[in-house]
Amino acid sequence: MKDCAAALLENAPLDPRKLPNYVTGMVLGPNDFRQVLEHFEWKHRNANLLLHGAGTVCGLKVSALALPGGTDAEIYVSAGFAITPRGRWVRIDKDQCAPLNQWLQSQQGLPYASPGPGTHRVYVTLCYNQCLTDLVPIAGQQCGPDADNRAPSRILESYTLQFSWSPPPQPLEDRARLFGTLMARIEILDESGSLPAVDDSQTLLDAVRALAQDPLPIGSLPGSLPGSLPGSLPGSLPIAAGPIKLSALDADATIREALTIWVTEVCPKIRPAPEAEPLLDPAADDCLLLAAVDFTVGNNGQLSVAVDSLGNLAPGTILIDETQRPILVQTRILQELFTSGADAAAGSPQERTGTVTITPAGPWPQFQTLQATLPTTIPPDAAIELSIESSTPPLLGATPATTGNLALTLYRATGSLPQPPQIAATYLSAAPALTSVTVRWRAYQR
Repeated sequence: MKDCAAALLENAPLDPRKLPNYVTGMVLGPNDFRQVLEHFEWKHRNANLLLHGAGTVCGLKVSALALPGGTDAEIYVSAGFAITPRGRWVRIDKDQCAPLNQWLQSQQGLPYASPGPGTHRVYVTLCYNQCLTDLVPIAGQQCGPDADNRAPSRILESYTLQFSWSPPPQPLEDRARLFGTLMARIEILDESGSLPAVDDSQTLLDAVRALAQDPLPIGSLPGSLPGSLPGSLPGSLPIAAGPIKLSALDADATIREALTIWVTEVCPKIRPAPEAEPLLDPAADDCLLLAAVDFTVGNNGQLSVAVDSLGNLAPGTILIDETQRPILVQTRILQELFTSGADAAAGSPQERTGTVTITPAGPWPQFQTLQATLPTTIPPDAAIELSIESSTPPLLGATPATTGNLALTLYRATGSLPQPPQIAATYLSAAPALTSVTVRWRAYQR
């Protein structure tokens, strides 16, 4: 699916930082006008890519439809807009389609491209393309051939839609998803001004810094391994599964440092290499993944197509997977998501968590009650949940004689002035000789 063929012009590379300085009497040539275009297009491409990213912006839905006769299926791509991995706009002004089995048969003569019987996957990719159009007369040699007396007067920005056995590289998309996964796992602990029991800040920063590796470690992408859960990070990155715990004292500084590492270390490593002639000879690798298509080839080498009584593809015959497609949503939608989340805060629980450690002067006597104060920042109307996180020695022993029992009670002071909640811990056992206990608190506010 391609609506034009690219053509090239022999011209010297231009420095995009330059702009013509027009003065009276200057003789202008093609390079002067190209310099203006290249300067502003360079800024435009960088603004798209570095400030927004690459991905589908609107439309470009991929779907499958059975063709009459039940021997082939067409893959459809609807009209729409996208920004390519080099920051260029691509517009498909009308729906496009291609017969999948016809394409498969055209691969028979190509090495390593003819699939045998079984289940296979191809990728639908969208690439930036351009061609020269609108021939106009130009000054040429007298009695010369017509080809020497005409030249294209326009550059048409276009596209190529194609099937591919492998997806196009997506260095920015892959790392952006991993970075988002890391940020989503952050859990901020309120330790009441004391040193945190656990601090994963350096581990987080090391994991963000590892995103600058190219290529990424095998298996590090969410969902890249069979059976892996979306959003999981296998051990190839320097961080274990589970929450990333940061102290409330320095969580803001740690997150800002993580963002700084992304901007200063990761981004320079994954941005596309410069093109020699971006305006007239764009790189051929400016491609965007739209979808993966799963299908089955029969023993006769033909696409297996199953249809129902209405001639529609039966469920499961051809599967379209768009989950790995990069997408860009409008700023208005991001604003609505942000404000809706804030507006809904009153109806959704807001959780804060932290720990307090209770330590008696000596071994904890049976039936003795000790108290601890929770942070003053907990709202008076918050629901508080208490649990024992650890103790020395462990309360759960190997035998009943070495197993202890501790009762936790929450007290809230009443009065005109707000008072922090209190925890009363009563040791109910004679053994083991308990010397300390750490209590995890979780506060929920609606």
